[in-house]
Amino acid sequence: MPKTRATPTGGNTPMGVAVSASAAGLAVGTYMGSVTIASTGATDSPLTVNVTFDVTSAPPPAAPTLAASPKALTFTAADATSTVAPQTVQISMSDNSKLAITAKATTTSGGAWLSVAPTAGTTPQSLTVTVTPTGLASGKYSGTVTVAASGASNSPLSIPISLTVGTVTPPPTDLRSFSFHVLTS
Repeated sequence: MPKTRATPTGGNTPMGVAVSASAAGLAVGTYMGSVTIASTGATDSPLTVNVTFDVTSAPPPAAPTLAASPKALTFTAADATSTVAPQTVQISMSDNSKLAITAKATTTSGGAWLSVAPTAGTTPQSLTVTVTPTGLASGKYSGTVTVAASGASNSPLSIPISLTVGTVTPPPTDLRSFSFHVLTS
């Protein structure tokens, strides 16, 4: 039986008694013992209470998680012929472990304007993200760099990428005043 402790060790009824035990140095298994409570003048004294103590194995440690810094990237190109400076994303593990990763760039529109290098490595890893606006009309474009690592609980990790080409004029917010022309032939 593990070393047990009952508190308090004395007092007046009615009262509760807390029993605690330490599993230090014990193998996995079930241990049994008892706690005896005695009171002068009580007809059922001493009272013996059986105690069962189960020692189980510790749960496995939580899997580490992938982290990206920064968590998202934003690029701006004056027009489709502009050269845009690449940006970097640092990929690491929450427990500083070294895991093999893969990285992939995808876009939701506009074709293959987004790329990432390297496409494989080991954490901690610096990824270079590049955008090439050639052939894109003025507007906003979205993409994702996806990083995967076997053994990371949050794999794959998505890093949002946004690209604005040219000046994007927001729609008017005040429609009280407008003009139009009617053409007749």
